Amino acid sequence: MMPGTNAPPMHPRCRCSISAYEDSEDYEAWLDFLDKGGTTEEWNKLKKNPVSMSATDASIKWPKRRKSISKEQYRKLSSYARESGIVLEGFKRFDGDINIIKQAIDDANEIAERFPKIKNGRKKLTISLDEYMDPNDFAITNGHIIRINADAFRDIEVLRAEYEKLEKESWFVKGTDYRSIIKHETGHVVANLYGIDGLEIAKKITGINSITELMMYLENNLSLYASEYEDGSEIISEVFANVFGTDDPSEFSLRFMDECDKIKEKGM
Repeated sequence: MMPGTNAPPMHPRCRCSISAYEDSEDYEAWLDFLDKGGTTEEWNKLKKNPVSMSATDASIKWPKRRKSISKEQYRKLSSYARESGIVLEGFKRFDGDINIIKQAIDDANEIAERFPKIKNGRKKLTISLDEYMDPNDFAITNGHIIRINADAFRDIEVLRAEYEKLEKESWFVKGTDYRSIIKHETGHVVANLYGIDGLEIAKKITGINSITELMMYLENNLSLYASEYEDGSEIISEVFANVFGTDDPSEFSLRFMDECDKIKEKGM
């Protein structure tokens, strides 16, 4: 448990437990977060209300760590990110195919073309490599920073297979694949930087004010994950996965995006 937080919420798929802070692996992750420019206040907020793209209840066995990329590969990756206007953090120790990360940058840029503030604003979209993430999380977003699981992104074929399992169970939007992880997380960045309230938009579009009924609607018309939290924090991210990750987005998602565009225009 992090300083200043209460006992973790025991909601379904929570997988949280209470342990001494100094003895937890989270302690190392917290130090790493500080090294990357974060603050303890931001860390506590993240741990209290993380925006994570979780996988399954069973712990995933990711491939073991390999040799880190060469200096030349790192320079190429850094140059690609810099030219794209996206910030990378922690990738000197990356031990996968740099083309995976280049693809992630391209996917984020596709959304940035529609919501430029995430790259052009004071807080630029940042993709950070996290070596201490829960094995069941693909990625976690905090503000403008997308933290991707170093273990998950080590081998794209394993990641593809693990994502597909959840997609088939309707946990994620039907028809999406592992590339929607970044699109999903970029949706959170857009919501954070543009001040978009996904729950209010969903109520407006559907005309449903009952949280229980709205969550059921989202479960049936978007994904199980979209209805996981009653605060609506996963709605916009799953809408982005639907719109940017499939060839045939739902009517709900298209209308939701129209509302996001209106908010964007007001803030310009």
